[in-house]
Amino acid sequence: MMTSPTVKVHLHLLSRLAYALHDPKFRDALNVACDPEAILEAARRFEQSHRS
Repeated sequence: MMTSPTVKVHLHLLSRLAYALHDPKFRDALNVACDPEAILEAARRFEQSHRS
């Protein structure tokens, strides 16, 4: 579940998630991760590798 303080932040998070879901490594991590910390770590790794 995602919560956001504003609609703008919420839409930004949804946009980043949609972008990340195109990445096979990120999707694979979500498929095997069973705890929230593992999912957050996969998201952090994705963000680090796709910084512009």
